[in-house]
Amino acid sequence: MKLPKLIRLTAFLFVVILAFLFISCSTTQYLANVNYTPKLPVENNDMGKVTSSMSELIKNNLKYNILITDLKNNISFASKDISVLDERIEFRRKTQQFILNFPDILDRAISVKGFTVTIDKYLSISLNRDIKDAQSFADDLYYIQRQLIKKRFALNLEKFEPIADQYAALKVKPPVSEDQRKLIVQANSLNQQKQYAKAVEFYVKAIQLDPTAYPAGYYNIALLDAQLGYFENAIFEMKKYLMLMPNAPDARSAQDKIYEWELMVPK
Repeated sequence: MKLPKLIRLTAFLFVVILAFLFISCSTTQYLANVNYTPKLPVENNDMGKVTSSMSELIKNNLKYNILITDLKNNISFASKDISVLDERIEFRRKTQQFILNFPDILDRAISVKGFTVTIDKYLSISLNRDIKDAQSFADDLYYIQRQLIKKRFALNLEKFEPIADQYAALKVKPPVSEDQRKLIVQANSLNQQKQYAKAVEFYVKAIQLDPTAYPAGYYNIALLDAQLGYFENAIFEMKKYLMLMPNAPDARSAQDKIYEWELMVPK
């Protein structure tokens, strides 16, 4: 017996709706689990453009609420009162407030999963309108982080200049102390065992005892940092070595290493 045409049409539409809901749920679930690694934005290449981009992304997501989670204190709240300023972002909701000072992201990993941007062990921000919004927001944060890192390296090199100048003026250079020698020998041994991170730790301890008695320590740290993939740190340490030893026999190769590592640093 044939079913009436209206019933067949209703049944067909019901199946189509179920299929649509299933596909939508599956797609949403998939998007919620997509991992993304932030990269430097192509168009937003100065702080003004980046903060404007972040303001626009937040504005586009406000009607969906933006969920803020203070990971340190495990506190969450949805916010529609958000301000992007030159050095921070302020999230507010009634009596609740969280201020994201940009220097606080300096040494924290930025990651994205689905619609949520996470700043390692510090803060997560969920922008629920579009997964691309979350990715773009993370890219902007990553740009800010890169600029802060560059400023920190430049400032530290500036602080090292008088130390290098004082060292250059000495007719008799400071000797390596016995405590330093012990740490250097241990660092060399760890390096030979390919325990590079541990070797860096021991070279740093040796240098902390006297920043100029063992200039080669900076050279060694630079090579090990590069081996570990920390190319920006490697450049920083090699520059300090050259500030102390501009006329060293390996000064030319040291500068060439810097040129080589500069290719590895995000622009």
